[in-house]
Amino acid sequence: MGRFRVGVGRTDITPKGSVELAGYGFYLKRKSRGVHIPIYSRALLLESGEERILILNNDLADIDERTIHNSRKLIGSDLNIERNRIIFTNTHTHSAPATTYKRGLGEVDESYVSSLPERFYEAAEKAYQDLKEASMGLGKDRLCGISRNRALEGGPIDEELTVIQFKGPNGDVLATIFNFPCHPTTIDVRTEYGFYISPDWPGCAMRIIDDELGGLSMFLQGTCGDIGPVVAWKMRGLDAAEEVGEAASKKVIEICKSLTFNPNINIKFKVESVEVPLERIDYKYIAEELIRSMRECEEKEGEKRLRNLIRFYREWAESMLEKVKKPKTSIKISIYGLNLGGNALIFLPGEIFVEIGLKIKELSPFKNTVVVGHTGKSVGYIPAPWDFDRRGYASILAPKVFDNPPYKREAGEIVLRKSLEILADLQ
Repeated sequence: MGRFRVGVGRTDITPKGSVELAGYGFYLKRKSRGVHIPIYSRALLLESGEERILILNNDLADIDERTIHNSRKLIGSDLNIERNRIIFTNTHTHSAPATTYKRGLGEVDESYVSSLPERFYEAAEKAYQDLKEASMGLGKDRLCGISRNRALEGGPIDEELTVIQFKGPNGDVLATIFNFPCHPTTIDVRTEYGFYISPDWPGCAMRIIDDELGGLSMFLQGTCGDIGPVVAWKMRGLDAAEEVGEAASKKVIEICKSLTFNPNINIKFKVESVEVPLERIDYKYIAEELIRSMRECEEKEGEKRLRNLIRFYREWAESMLEKVKKPKTSIKISIYGLNLGGNALIFLPGEIFVEIGLKIKELSPFKNTVVVGHTGKSVGYIPAPWDFDRRGYASILAPKVFDNPPYKREAGEIVLRKSLEILADLQ
């Protein structure tokens, strides 16, 4: 076992001009009017023996495959980190620039997106130059009253808040990592605050933790596909983000007080890809979806909202008519596993439904398993089977946003099985 070292870095990724923000509704033209709280890219470099892992965590909704490729090429060659050991995660704030194509949910500013690899490199370089011998502590507790299942009334939630803290040789805090599943959508888009850039509640929490504990904090989003904040859609602004952020940070700081630290941390890493199948689409499918969609439109109130929905479905149908000629049958996703001193972290792509994350924790061979969502390229929602039965947003409408056919019903089970295989290999 080699010595365990940790490096941290941070760089500002707030756009300089006005850009369209990600999410919340179709064709809102939500151009930013200013900045409430800056957004950042945070880097955590972990090293033990010959193994070196870089986690880049961004205050963004998501990023695309091209940005990841360009960033890995830049970082890997210069900082001597294997490219597949550079893991990209996003907090998934909906008050950040649109950075990937999602139909109707924000126009992408290409000049901003093209600047991201260099900014990610800056954070990574700071972490590389900051490497210090370290010890690690892990603790967890319940964070209650913050989240709800937004897809199914009374549906499953995961209130486990896990904290990993790293300290330097003098006992100074290097980094505090916390993981919890809950959408950063506390700020109501119908208010003035919905037009300002911010990292939402995770950023508010990180700011408090940095001030109270020192070092760099990092929020690793959990399996929040169907999990939203209780305070969402209450016509509240930044105060709602600060309220949730304060509650989360208070619990993180409380957990940190009881941690015990171990300097003898070994790292074991594994990454595997798996094909997640998509439903077969044909002309009959497109026609039936359009008929259902028009029925939905008849029930909507407001002329502008109706026009936006009709535009959305028209654009989707036009795109699918082209895709029928050469249908896409699956999406290849990557899942990353990390054994960190006998504790497991599993990094999953997309917006995973919470019961999949709960099942991974339940069946994991590790006592402590941290399940991270929104890793790697944007691949949309991966729902639980019941959402397909009810034709929920995540299983039926969201694929139209991402310009893909829907996943097959077994998509979540495939992710679960592959995750458990990786965890078994990491023991």
